[in-house]
Amino acid sequence: DQAETVLMHLIQGTGAQGLQGIIPQWGSIIRPLLALSQEEIKGYLYNQSLPYRIDSSNFDKTYLRNRIRWELIPLLEEKFNPAIIDSLCQLAAVMKEENEYWDQQVKAAWRKIVVAPEPEGTTLKAKIEEILILPLALQRRLIHCMLRIAGCQRGSRHDVQRILDLMRGEGSNRRVPVSGGIWVGKSYDILEFGIDAHSRTDYCYPLEVPGVVEVVETGWSFTTRLLRDKLDASPESIYLDWERLQKPLYIRSRRPGDRFRPLGMSGSKKLKDFFIDAKVPLAERDKVPILASDNEIYWIVGHRLDERARVTDSTRWLLEINVTNNR
Repeated sequence: DQAETVLMHLIQGTGAQGLQGIIPQWGSIIRPLLALSQEEIKGYLYNQSLPYRIDSSNFDKTYLRNRIRWELIPLLEEKFNPAIIDSLCQLAAVMKEENEYWDQQVKAAWRKIVVAPEPEGTTLKAKIEEILILPLALQRRLIHCMLRIAGCQRGSRHDVQRILDLMRGEGSNRRVPVSGGIWVGKSYDILEFGIDAHSRTDYCYPLEVPGVVEVVETGWSFTTRLLRDKLDASPESIYLDWERLQKPLYIRSRRPGDRFRPLGMSGSKKLKDFFIDAKVPLAERDKVPILASDNEIYWIVGHRLDERARVTDSTRWLLEINVTNNR
């Protein structure tokens, strides 16, 4: 998997970040089998008499990864380097170390260039002069970092170059659009990142119980039912104490002044502050669905339940919500 990923990134076009391939740990996601070959995994399963399945789509050569696996890598092994997989994995490990060094350089430079992180209405402001005196490689990494924080998770090299040209160009009070509904503006010596006002979408859907609610603006679907017995609970669903919830319930977008009581906390917290602490990019915050009544918030979908909705030993009726993202 690691060798295939490095080759796939090379073919599609990448930088140093892409050459590190798959990261062994990314947040709460851990990949303990990343360093093992398919033969090692199959050997273990055989020795332990454990059954397994192979996804039939792994053989579908309409996918680039599969063409790399079944055509390109065998060709490279036969004609160029029998140990090409080991070489690519070694490259990924070296690039991971290189990127860790550059990440430290970004953090050190960040403190000097940022003017006002996370103000309402913009993601951040940075000093152009402080950026331009840095090595070009560091400039690019800083811009990538700012784009991610602003909500542009897949900023391209064209986005980065557009911002570099904006900073170096003459004139002020200019702005350019980049990926993800983000704009980047230049005001004298300040670089400002923000959200396109037209990209925000407000929505509010009544939550039917039992029933299915589809939020067309975000692609999320919510399937609900009531349960009497906790033994019927599914690990793929979220559960709330039905009798403690005010009705009617809605799935809606965030609103100014929203507050809730994060699970495990005794006091309330502004939703805006919660998003900042959770490092949710500004452009993504309007896309996060919220389960609420007219007066209370009970669940920040994908992030945190409200303390008042939690299931306890005295809970009699469970509200089960299964969430799927159709995008």
